[in-house]
Amino acid sequence: MFEPPAGSNGIQNKIGDVGLYEPNDVLVAVSSSGATQIVATDGIRLHFWNMPNSGPSGLNNGQPESGYAGTSSPYLFNTVRSGFGEMAEDPTENYLWVVDQAYAGVRVDAYTLPLPLSPEVAPVFTVNSPLPVLGQSGQVSWTFLTGTAMDSAGNLWIADNNDNRVMRVRILRENSA
Repeated sequence: MFEPPAGSNGIQNKIGDVGLYEPNDVLVAVSSSGATQIVATDGIRLHFWNMPNSGPSGLNNGQPESGYAGTSSPYLFNTVRSGFGEMAEDPTENYLWVVDQAYAGVRVDAYTLPLPLSPEVAPVFTVNSPLPVLGQSGQVSWTFLTGTAMDSAGNLWIADNNDNRVMRVRILRENSA
């Protein structure tokens, strides 16, 4: 589906309303309801394709995305920078965690899975820098995140490239004590 279809002159791989701009990550996300989506991040958007019941073979080469999050026009890239990066899935909570290197500040966004069909998908909540340090006074901040992962206990792990560290972020759940 990321290959340009025959006769398209490679338009799917160019900056535009279709295609990816500097792809960063790809993930097959499965929600607790069984909905499956292929999600890809690039320099300006988080793209997703709904997986048909027939599986990956039901997707067409060059098929337009089912939806996206991020800037609505790739030509706004220089003015509304939102560099979506690494993703991690939390299937127990139906969240997709995405590193967002936005000009407004580096953050990790959480989206509900499956991603809804709408003109532009918005995160349900965001983890911003700085964060309070549990059990201590003070805060921890970051400037350039390169990765994210979830563990079985529901902790969010983020890789901070500029500060040469990996941090655990405890996500407080509604049912947490």
